[in-house]
Amino acid sequence: LAVDSAGRLFVADREANYVHVFSLGSGAAHAITGPGPLRPAPVASIPDGSGQMGGAQHVAIDPMGGLVFAGDESPVVHRYDFATGTITRIAGTFGPNEFAGDGGPATKASLRVQGLACDGEGNVYVSGTNGIRRISWTTARIETVAGTGKFGFFGDGEPATSADLARPSAIAVDRKGTVYFSDGSSNRIRAVDRKGIIRTVAGNGRSGPPENGDALRNASGPVVTLAVD
Repeated sequence: LAVDSAGRLFVADREANYVHVFSLGSGAAHAITGPGPLRPAPVASIPDGSGQMGGAQHVAIDPMGGLVFAGDESPVVHRYDFATGTITRIAGTFGPNEFAGDGGPATKASLRVQGLACDGEGNVYVSGTNGIRRISWTTARIETVAGTGKFGFFGDGEPATSADLARPSAIAVDRKGTVYFSDGSSNRIRAVDRKGIIRTVAGNGRSGPPENGDALRNASGPVVTLAVD
């Protein structure tokens, strides 16, 4: 799910391959992607592959008037422009690799999406393959901001690009630019600040139902989505 400042609710309907839009003010609904006939409003086509979105699961609002979205484990990220109603591929390429292309155009990079988020400057964050990567709004280039690509738990208090991550998934970015993410297999929630330093903010490494109290001493359980206020 995602909600924008105009009061629109976006729902990624994975099994039906749709991204639905609901206006909370008027009650109107339509789809911006989808293969079938349920199209009360014009549906933009995706210029890659079949023109359809398969298994849409991750959605995030960008502050530049768009919605970014991807399927789970997808090799590509798309962006829907609210003003023009068009969809473009902003990152990823259809290929066998899962991690390549840092420093170059995001559309030529290899990735596997396990989470999406946007910051206040329009940059898009993508988790997957034991790393967090950032797509620049101004340059459209991609870079790693956390993770070495190795599976594990290591690096708290150090530069995030030297840290080991364990299947990061859900991401959320606060107004100060701190990136929070679920470090899935390590059963922790970790954060990367604007200086690029990583730390754990919740979870002790054990799986189990969360309890009240010190966030670092209690289990976090398998976290599948995150939000910041």
